[in-house]
Amino acid sequence: MAITFSLAPFAQKHSAQKKPVRKTAVTAKKKPATPARKTNSRSHAARKTSKPAAPTRAERKAATYSNASIRGLQGQRASIRKKIREQEQALQRNKADVKKRLEDLMALNGEIDQRQKKIDGIQKDIHHIDGNIGILQAQLKTLQQQLQDRKNKYIRSMRYMSRHHTVQDKLMFIFSAKNLTQMYRRLSFIRQYSSYQKVQGEAVKAKQKQVEDQLTRIGKIELPEFRPIMGSVKTQEYRNKIEFGCSNKRWFTAEELAQLPQKEDDTVTSLKERHAQNAIGFHITGAFDKIYPIRKCWLMDDLCNKIRNFVFEYADSHNYTFYDLREQNGLLRNMMIRNSNTGEWMLVFQFHYDEEGDEQRALELMQQVADKFPQITSLMYVDNQKGNDTINDLELSLFKGNDHIYELMEDLKFKVGPKSFYQTNTEQAYHLYCVAREFANLTGDELVYDLYTGTGTIANLQNH
Repeated sequence: MAITFSLAPFAQKHSAQKKPVRKTAVTAKKKPATPARKTNSRSHAARKTSKPAAPTRAERKAATYSNASIRGLQGQRASIRKKIREQEQALQRNKADVKKRLEDLMALNGEIDQRQKKIDGIQKDIHHIDGNIGILQAQLKTLQQQLQDRKNKYIRSMRYMSRHHTVQDKLMFIFSAKNLTQMYRRLSFIRQYSSYQKVQGEAVKAKQKQVEDQLTRIGKIELPEFRPIMGSVKTQEYRNKIEFGCSNKRWFTAEELAQLPQKEDDTVTSLKERHAQNAIGFHITGAFDKIYPIRKCWLMDDLCNKIRNFVFEYADSHNYTFYDLREQNGLLRNMMIRNSNTGEWMLVFQFHYDEEGDEQRALELMQQVADKFPQITSLMYVDNQKGNDTINDLELSLFKGNDHIYELMEDLKFKVGPKSFYQTNTEQAYHLYCVAREFANLTGDELVYDLYTGTGTIANLQNH
């Protein structure tokens, strides 16, 4: 192919000059030649003989093929150049895309740096807060220790007073005060304590005699010598359950009636005009439809008072109807409050829906209570249309939290619901069960039946 490409132009040029030379040669043959011209003619023939030969048919065909190949290669070259241009354009686009992505990456790295700085700042704040929490926990621990020390001192003083109850001991206690103010306080304390001890002692003796009488005289049981009744250490805020009735007919004491403005007609109607009749509190003996309002109850933790007083003030100020036991109507009927030694609180409302809209008003009241007292972990309610306040046969609805609370005794946990029976004095119940465990003196080989014991605290504690 390379030889053909190099000869092709020369062959074309020689082919173009061929015909004139051949015509001249024919003309020379027709003229007679002289001897001198003959020599020249030979010389000219020799020069003709030295020129290249004319291309053959094969060479002309090869030249034609080589032109077609050149055109094909030229087409390929154009196609390749087009592809190169396209690749260069794609490369330029890729470069622009890479540049944009690099810019985006740099911006993202900047945002990451800013976020990292914020995270570092938050971690510093957390570290600072952790340090403050540690300080507060140390302070809390110190305060708890101080509180425990004061409780122990109070218990020791109470035990001292119970053991040393003679006049001489009391005088020594009074005159050992550091100043007159402390002396006066000690004197007041001894007077109050002596009066309280006397009342409590008489109550304990009466209770013990009542138990002995019921077992011996009524039950006809021969008993061994009685052990003295074990009194409760706590005499205030010791209960874990209280129920309050709601009524539109409150009870007035004689002193309260005397303080009311006097009118000629002291009828119930006039009393209603002189004073509000709605009340939340305790039932009055001998007056089943009367409720005496309670503002401060010492039987339970003070949160119980705050909850009850809030419910009364909200319901009374928003014109809620209070239950009328005689007429069997009124929305607000009863409320039960429970607490436990785990810090949980339960509140159960009894409503009496009389008309459309009562249920919505009840829900609004419970929402107000839930928002005001986040300590309540179990808030339930029931529509009680019965003639009494028992709820054992009714289905309760849960408004907030769980349908139970937990009580701890040693390392046992007891689940207490709104219908559960559990000793109302948790601490005293534990002492009672310890005495029962001591009396039982079980070895682990006995078969023991646990019957009618409520949540099963006695049997579980014995087994424990």
